[in-house]
This record gives sequence, structure tokens and C-alpha cells, in this order.
Amino acid sequence: MQEKNIHQSLHIAALIAKRLDDTLTAAEQNELSDWILEREGNRQLLEKITDLQSFERYKGEIERYDTTYALAQVKARIAVTGQPQQSRLWLPVSIAASVLFFFASFLLWNYTRPAQWITLTSPYGKMMRLQLPDSSLVWLNAGTTIQYPEAFNGHIRTVKLVNGQAYFDVRHHADAPFTVDAYGMKVSVLGTAFDIKSFSGEKEIRVTVSNGKVGVLPDKQPAVMLLPDEQAVLDRGTHLLVKRKVRSADLSGWRNGRLSFNEDDFTDVLNALQRKYNVAFRVERASLYHEKITLQLDDEPLATVLQALSFSNHFKYEQHEKLIVVR
Repeated sequence: MQEKNIHQSLHIAALIAKRLDDTLTAAEQNELSDWILEREGNRQLLEKITDLQSFERYKGEIERYDTTYALAQVKARIAVTGQPQQSRLWLPVSIAASVLFFFASFLLWNYTRPAQWITLTSPYGKMMRLQLPDSSLVWLNAGTTIQYPEAFNGHIRTVKLVNGQAYFDVRHHADAPFTVDAYGMKVSVLGTAFDIKSFSGEKEIRVTVSNGKVGVLPDKQPAVMLLPDEQAVLDRGTHLLVKRKVRSADLSGWRNGRLSFNEDDFTDVLNALQRKYNVAFRVERASLYHEKITLQLDDEPLATVLQALSFSNHFKYEQHEKLIVVR
């Protein structure tokens, strides 16, 4: 499969370069046109290949390759695979076409090769911030796992929120939508800022928009559009989706260590504290599991948070190092 992708990339690159040389035959022109129409991403890639600014952006990466040696190696590998005679590698004649040929080959190969995925997990007690290959920024709450490709190939940028909560500040690309797969819900944007909370042990998935416009696509519900200070809540059990107004600044305050709960289940609140402070809870009064918690606190020590919770919800607690016993 890899050899086939190499050969296909070089063949299309040759056709593009021959178009610059004005040496395309009618059959080759038809073949290039068919490739362009094959999918939308091909047309967009052709525009990138023939765009001077794109060339300047990738020039440094191209110059790191010994193109003469690389071309010889690729030709040798193609010969070994026994490609038919009509698929022989064409070599550009003019200097301009030569430059375009290697640029096109570089982009096409990166476009067609399988993406290598990176998995990153933020441990309990620690938040993380990362920059994606397209310069979009992501904040990971404690206990969150995300997967993303080492490079975004094609016309769609996709990441996977495997488990947890993440805040995305997406760099705008009009021709490359950004999609987050939260396993039960997909979120699609062009460029905006939003928060997704999707912990596997909790019954809801929540998407909250800070700015821009966000498309939410649940697995078993019609898509909805969210604007700033709007939130979509998907019940994992019933698949019911609810859209509501919120204060997004409060709900994304976790990036600065703040805690914000609004009629949240007692269990979900304890889970959030376990992740933030890297502790464990043992609840010895079952009636507390029916409590709903509304609370907002700045980045406070665990003792302050527990005092506020115990006072408002009428329970006592004891802390034994990393274990908190609630009675």
C-alpha cells in the first residue's frame, strides 16, 4: 500500500508539473481532471501546490531532503514493485517545473500517507496545554486522554477526545473543518473556542461555546448549532439532547484552577475533586448520592473546598493522607 501511495503521489505530481510546462497530452489532462474531481480535498490540494505562499511555508522542509538521492531511491523501489510501463516516472524539463514537481511530490505524499496518531494523557492532579499541528491550542483537564495526528492531512482536521475534558482554541482554516470525536458526539468547527466534557464515568456529554459557532452532531440525534454562551448536553442513556444558555466563562474556568458546579450530581463533583487534587473518596452515607451541588470557588486548597461542601450539604469528613472519608 505504501509503494502504491508513493507511485500515485509522484505520478500526480508529474502531471501537475507537466501542466506548468504546457506539455500535457489530452489523455493526461483528462486524468488530472478526473483526479481533481475525485474528491474536494484534491482540488484544495492542487490550489495549495500552485500557491506561492504555500511553497514558501514548506520550502524549509523540502530543502532538508536530498531530492536527487530521494528520487533515485523512489524510482528504484517503484521498479521493484513491477509497475506497468505506462506508469514510468516522468522527469520535469524546465527548472520551474522541477521545483513544482518536488514540491507537489512532498505535499501529495504527506497528504496520502497514513497519519501517525499521538496519544496524550494528563494525570490526576495536573492540567496540560498543547499545540496541535495546525497551531490550534488545547487545554486538558486532569485525567483527560486525547489523540491527534502528527500532521493534519487532507481537508479535515480530526482529533479524538478519548476521555475527559478539553478546551479547544481552534485556528481558523476556511477550507479545513476541525472535528472532535467525543465517542457519542462529534463537534465540527472552522475556527472558534469551545469546551467538551466527556468523562466515561459520567452520564452526560457537555459542549460549551466561548466564541464563534459550533456544530454538534450526536450519534443518534439531529445536529444542532451552538453560539457563544450556549451549551449542548447529551444524556448517554436516553440520547436526549438539550440546548441551554450558560455562562461559558464560569464553565471554562477550570483552566485557571476554578471549580464551577451547577446542579451537578454529588458523584460527579467528587470525581472532579479526585482528578483535580489526586485524592480518593469513600462515602459512607448513601443518601448523599442524591444531592445536587451548586458551588463556585477559585483555585483553593482541598481543605477549603471540603469545608464549603460539608457546610452546604451537611456532612462530615476525615482525611487520611490521600483518602477522604465522607459521613
